[in-house]
Amino acid sequence: MELYHILLLPSSILMKTYLTFFIWGLFSLVLLFSCSDGNRSSVAELSTNGITYITSKSAVCGGKITSSPGSTITEKGICWSVNPNPTKENFFIATGSGMSNFSTTISGLLPKTLYYVRAYAINGSGISYGNLESFTTLDGLQSNPGNGLSDLDGNSYSSIVLGNGQEWMGENLRTSTFSNGEPIIQVQDSAQWYSIASPAWVSVSNSANFDNPHGKLYNWYAVADARNVCPIGWHVPTDADWSSLVHYLDSSSTSTAMGVQSGTAGGKLKQAGTTNWVYPNTGATNEINFSALPAGIRLSNGDFQSFGEKNFFWSTNEADGLNGYGRYLYSNNSSVVRIFEDKRTGGTVRCLKN
Repeated sequence: MELYHILLLPSSILMKTYLTFFIWGLFSLVLLFSCSDGNRSSVAELSTNGITYITSKSAVCGGKITSSPGSTITEKGICWSVNPNPTKENFFIATGSGMSNFSTTISGLLPKTLYYVRAYAINGSGISYGNLESFTTLDGLQSNPGNGLSDLDGNSYSSIVLGNGQEWMGENLRTSTFSNGEPIIQVQDSAQWYSIASPAWVSVSNSANFDNPHGKLYNWYAVADARNVCPIGWHVPTDADWSSLVHYLDSSSTSTAMGVQSGTAGGKLKQAGTTNWVYPNTGATNEINFSALPAGIRLSNGDFQSFGEKNFFWSTNEADGLNGYGRYLYSNNSSVVRIFEDKRTGGTVRCLKN
């Protein structure tokens, strides 16, 4: 009966009723899509950093969040896959929350494999992704013979080319001449060694018999001198150069760590056995043919110390007015130790190709 009465309503009233329902429905749809678009537009905006420190098993990547309108970043991180446009449904590492820039090491990768990476961020409106980056992992720890080099004293040295693009001298430097032909002063006297604040070198225990293969010992003033103690086309490594080498050998190493920078990389650098290193020469595999030897050091007071037990490699970076950065290797462990020493300390030099 009710339906019968509705059908008897005038057509004008029916049209108004239908029109009212239509308008309300249309308004609801517009409101729905408007809210949806508004939520989408308030997700975070971010970019993916370029990939660095690529090894056979790992790489470093990060991101930068540029905006997150009206909403806190509750999670951010990196996702990756062997297929383009990875999401959190693939592999991912969460690095924290908030707006700050972020970086992390992706590990457990396969050698010689192409990977795709995107940074991601989550706020109250949802998840968003940065631009797509890609990289190919290396084929294990690569070390191939280089062309070698010679200094102005006539000494010849082997070299090694690594998978990270670095070419290192395969022996300790033993020149007494800057690359411009000017001599470096030899200082044997302990008192003079203590007081000098200019470039100087000395043989281990003041005996040239140790120069080959252990190399000469140089103070920091010699290694940082603009005349360049290394042959033309080569240079004394910076602190960052050393960190790149250590990270290539151990992707979990920390470039700015003071003290132990890696617990394993030292073993890969040291000559194996106990012919030159004293027992036990822990972890020594010489995996990349770097053939590090224990020349010991000359202290700032002129005393020679720890021959056979450790080696100190200089970098060109100074820590402060009195000290410079370098790396220690030891017989009783397989670590690489990043530390600073008195600029008057006598340490060894490994040159790096420009």
